[in-house]
Amino acid sequence: MVIVAIILWVAFAYIVSTTFAGCENTIIQTVESLNKKHKAVLFERSCGATTGFSSQVSILRIDEDLGNNGGNIYRAKGYPNNIALKWTSKNMLFVGGASFDAFKKRYQYNEIDIVYE
Repeated sequence: MVIVAIILWVAFAYIVSTTFAGCENTIIQTVESLNKKHKAVLFERSCGATTGFSSQVSILRIDEDLGNNGGNIYRAKGYPNNIALKWTSKNMLFVGGASFDAFKKRYQYNEIDIVYE
């Protein structure tokens, strides 16, 4: 019974590590907020041949790195060719060219409002 549990645990760990470790982020644009406390990062994310590319946006603290994480405010299929970021105030981010069929679209992140067009 213990051996079966160990084998299942190793198989699960292998599946998780190969599924998520294969993702790669390519930063397209980084824009600092007007008060220099945050930054918005537009990036292209690829998690292998079976998933294709996606356009994603994260809001991070100014000293924080994107790492290999997915977008925390916006995610949509396809390349980020027409997306542009602009801070319109210290607490408002404008995301231009965003897809209407995005599979993640937050309108507020912490105390920051997000406007899409």
